[in-house]
Amino acid sequence: MAASEGLVSLSFVVGLAFAGVALRAVGPQGVYAIGGFTGAIGALVLLPALRRARASEPAVDASAVDGSASHAPAEPETVVPAG
Repeated sequence: MAASEGLVSLSFVVGLAFAGVALRAVGPQGVYAIGGFTGAIGALVLLPALRRARASEPAVDASAVDGSASHAPAEPETVVPAG
């Protein structure tokens, strides 16, 4: 556990050092562009996994989703005021 926390901390330090160098090299707008590009690439990488996860989900009964299959009692309960 401690080794993984150390690795995470080290990756944060390396990331911040890289961010400082990138900020000086390309400026704030360039860093935002790099971040957007990286996010878009990450989304494209995760898209097949998302599709695979959706394909493996069991089918859902449409009546359970839209509420047409009521689980309520046939007759509403009668509430008698106390006192």
